[in-house]
Amino acid sequence: MLGYCKLGPFDLLKICGRVRFSSSYREQQLRVLDLDINYVETLGNPQDAHPILIIPGGLGSVEMDIKPIIPALNKQKYKWIGWDAPGHGKSRPPTRSYLPSGYGCSYELDNLGFEQYTIVGWSGGSITAMMMANLYPERISSLVTWGAFGFLGPDVVRAFKNLKKFGALASPEPRRSQMIEMYGEKLFQEMWIDALNELIAMNETDFYGEGGSYQETIKNIQCPALVIHGTKDAILPVSYAQHLNSLFGNSRLHLVNNGTHNLHLRETNEFVSCIQNFLDSVIPLKRDTSAMMLGYCKLRPFELPKFYQRVRFSSIYREQKRRVLDLDINYVETFGNSQDAHPVFILPGVFGSIEMDIKPVIPQLDNKNYKWIGWDPPGHGKSRPPTRSFLPPGYGCGYELDVKYAAELMKNLGFKKYSIVAWSCGSITAMMMANLYPERISSLVTWGAFGFLGADVARFFKNSKKYGVHATPEPRRTQIFEMYGEKLSQKMWNDGLNELIAMTESNCYREGGSYQETIKNVECPALVLHGTKDAAFSVSYAHHLNSLLRNSRLHLVENGTHNLHLRDTNEFVSCIEEFLDSVVS
Repeated sequence: MLGYCKLGPFDLLKICGRVRFSSSYREQQLRVLDLDINYVETLGNPQDAHPILIIPGGLGSVEMDIKPIIPALNKQKYKWIGWDAPGHGKSRPPTRSYLPSGYGCSYELDNLGFEQYTIVGWSGGSITAMMMANLYPERISSLVTWGAFGFLGPDVVRAFKNLKKFGALASPEPRRSQMIEMYGEKLFQEMWIDALNELIAMNETDFYGEGGSYQETIKNIQCPALVIHGTKDAILPVSYAQHLNSLFGNSRLHLVNNGTHNLHLRETNEFVSCIQNFLDSVIPLKRDTSAMMLGYCKLRPFELPKFYQRVRFSSIYREQKRRVLDLDINYVETFGNSQDAHPVFILPGVFGSIEMDIKPVIPQLDNKNYKWIGWDPPGHGKSRPPTRSFLPPGYGCGYELDVKYAAELMKNLGFKKYSIVAWSCGSITAMMMANLYPERISSLVTWGAFGFLGADVARFFKNSKKYGVHATPEPRRTQIFEMYGEKLSQKMWNDGLNELIAMTESNCYREGGSYQETIKNVECPALVLHGTKDAAFSVSYAHHLNSLLRNSRLHLVENGTHNLHLRDTNEFVSCIEEFLDSVVS
């Protein structure tokens, strides 16, 4: 367990309660934050086994839902950890807090930190799983749900109200007897009513209703996901599974014929087989790279962290800094490309960075035919110090200043001819580069871009400034705070929006302004990508931009948002690569 949570060796002293052993698992309690949490972990796993956290659903527990399936699990490849959620099972006292102050439901309290792992979440436990995958994308390798949902509809609420009306007696055997044995009949009846009151209240909130913001949480999830559902689930019909699957950017759906809500207990073999086949397909084989790294540089093992501060490696990319003119520019480039792979330069938009906008899409990219290079623009991400200069003297905006650094970086890296893929205001830099250096730019792709800034966009910028950086949706707000700190984030937010508002008032970026002439002069083939639900720039801006370019095509992503590269990654990547395949010789 020490390998998977933020605890040091001395925290073993905090382990409390009786430790229960079997030949295949160990069950014990551990002090986590201010609670004693009961958990189970499998034994005899190899050192590099991938960890998987199992999260039971409403009134679920280690005893009733995890121990029965442990014998069927593959313990050679995977280490399985399951818990009693706070206030459930043996993670008591205190008893479960329903509708806790400051939370939409008690499942939101269950976000505990492990290193990197997969989550398998059942029913209401899938809420915890989704929120963790949304908040901690760098930790969650993959996600599995069963008996889960993307919203709570009227039919589900009727089921909850009927269950409440009939009371705890509505729970079928042997589960009812197990509950009474665990909690006692009186407390079980209390918890049953309180839990159902919470579920009914959840349906009445804007968050969990159809079209509510919980769906946006799910759409933000970046890791691969598997949705398992029983065709005879009495609480959530199959349509809920199909809807949930449609919200994910990268998921697959598996229906268990005649499976019920607790199919993990009734169809255990199919349930386990389906999960393990999915995990085998998405969890890469672990490789010990430390010996390989030490073979190329004179470092001792404990010096590796210092080395990683400068150069960060993965199996498919390298991230490092390079001196460009008078600044240290942070950039990333993919590995394993063929010798004649065409270089493609990715430019993030406002507040964009390698960490937030490029690394998440790298695994989806064609690394054979194309070599992908991305950067943190000056003053953004890890291309600091100095902090970003907004409205720099002599320039209409910072994106114009970026042109000389972007062009010089690619020249320093030895790329004479390349394509550019640019998001939002990063497209200003891209257009100007394509205009200034037509001999270097083979083709151009934009998404969430524009040819001018109209009155509606000016209003959007002013409202965004008024509400401040805290209006940024999760997980982006947390990522921005982690990168810059809350105080600097707020300052950059205000300065950046002041720049954008000033641009709407300038002769360059207004309708009919000189920026449109820059776009009209672009000679290379171009692709304009745009989401039909872009809240910053309506679809009309994409049509207008497409009309300005000499040789372009327009692709609209149905229901795509401003950051469609993160929410509709498969369509985004596929569309770009089809375009590049057609225009890059």
